Amino acid sequence: MSEGQDGPVIEGEALVVTEPIHFLFDVNRNTGELNQKGHPQAGQNIAGKILVHSAAKGGIANHPAIPAMAANGKGPKGLLFYRTKPDIVQGAIAAGIPIMDRFDKDPTTVIRTGDRVRMNPATGVAEVNGGKVTLMGARPSTNVRLAPDEERMLAGKEGEVAKWAMEMLIKEAQFWGAQDFADLFSAHVGPSVLYVDEWSFQWLEDLINRGGKFRCYTTTNCVGVDYDSWKELGFDEDAAMTQARFSRLLARMGAVLTECLAPYFMGNVPRVGEHVAWGESNAVVMANSYFGGRANLLASLGAVANAITGKVPRYGFALDEYRRGNVLVELKTPLKHETDWDALGFFVNKSLRRYDRVPVFLNLPRKEANMVNIKRLTSTLPSGGPSGSLGMFHGIGITPEAKTLEEACHGQIPEDKLYVEPKDLNVCYEYFGYEGDVNIVWIGDANTPQEMAEIAQLFAGKKVKPGVTCWVFTNAAWVPVCNHMGITETLNEAGCKICAGPIPGSFGGKNFRNSLSGAKVVCDRPKVAYWGKSREDIVTTVRPVAECVRAAITGRV
Repeated sequence: MSEGQDGPVIEGEALVVTEPIHFLFDVNRNTGELNQKGHPQAGQNIAGKILVHSAAKGGIANHPAIPAMAANGKGPKGLLFYRTKPDIVQGAIAAGIPIMDRFDKDPTTVIRTGDRVRMNPATGVAEVNGGKVTLMGARPSTNVRLAPDEERMLAGKEGEVAKWAMEMLIKEAQFWGAQDFADLFSAHVGPSVLYVDEWSFQWLEDLINRGGKFRCYTTTNCVGVDYDSWKELGFDEDAAMTQARFSRLLARMGAVLTECLAPYFMGNVPRVGEHVAWGESNAVVMANSYFGGRANLLASLGAVANAITGKVPRYGFALDEYRRGNVLVELKTPLKHETDWDALGFFVNKSLRRYDRVPVFLNLPRKEANMVNIKRLTSTLPSGGPSGSLGMFHGIGITPEAKTLEEACHGQIPEDKLYVEPKDLNVCYEYFGYEGDVNIVWIGDANTPQEMAEIAQLFAGKKVKPGVTCWVFTNAAWVPVCNHMGITETLNEAGCKICAGPIPGSFGGKNFRNSLSGAKVVCDRPKVAYWGKSREDIVTTVRPVAECVRAAITGRV
């Protein structure tokens, strides 16, 4: 094989996926088999294939799954996308898997499963069946400018770990055509133990042993177990110990263990124009949209290189031109309850799919567009469904770069328009459609004290039905507040279980996850429900919070 500038020139057999896949939830890392129920290519094996996609989907968990599959010998030989996104690129770089995108035509329309494909990342050319079809993609940049401190790191003068991190970031910069780097305001790293395996531990321990330290303010993402109540809640002991071990490694590198999927709730808040490297999908969209920061959808482990250097390549949403709103989304239906905000994001994600689409919302209800509801919208725009992944939105009169439609679109006319009718919100609810008995209720993810108080009020004087388990999720930092406000007492009296730190999609522990087999679950978050739907042995459905509480009491939806 000859070496191209952004990876080797390779040739192999194509496997075309007609719907996007999530490398953690849709693929068995030990076998390479696509196991997402209902996926058109379910049962196919990606190991050793040139995997051909139109769009990418999912959030932070793609990255660790890709090098883990490669380490098991079950990863793809190469990745071709019409349009991909940064966390997958970071995963491919870490795994040493060639990746290409931004082609002149969608490769899924001209390549068929079984075709022979030759990838040359350095030239941006992909040839099919000996050159019968040629696709022109993006070429890697060769002129990334480095500041003096970046030159020092690359030369090894700041240690071998900083040198390695700069090398990784330069590869990422070259892939996206970035010209230079920006200084970071902050980073956000560290996935649940569900997303990591021994490869991740060895990698992080090696960085520490070689003197790796974070150079910017760094917080950590949600964990896979409740440290204080893991035994009472039924989590595996080994999962609790493994998660604690992983978190301590991040702390040794300089991270603040906030262990929350919403760093902005924990004081990690950028000002307008400040750059962040956040490895959490909802947080990236929130940073770009609600706070006016500059962020791309990075991987939770990929952002470690950013934290080590305090740098981020300037591409994508770090640049003004890519923040332009290009799809007008007119809301023609009221958002009747909190879960409709999730449903709105679900529908827009499903409709637009691609990372480079930036929706501009007309008629978002300004009074209800608080941080809690916007967080719901930003949870499903980048992930939580079967389709694509978006990285930013504008809300006219709500978000800082969208005082007017003209400002949001940079004075240009949007390329497309999307109307959202009542039936369109129902797309989400119908996707998770189920009526009948339930035995598990999951409410929220990192519920704030305000949300916890509202949930407690709905449960006041009521009892969870015997045979039903109701989990209410919050962050460990808010548990003392909930205790002080009497929220914990009210929920405990009702028979609820308070879980601090994890969300259902991040649950760690094989035995614990196996114990969910056969469960019929109702929850208020489509992103959580999608994790359940990825398992063949769990039924998940989505309802507003009040209906989830009613289901906990009655055992039915």
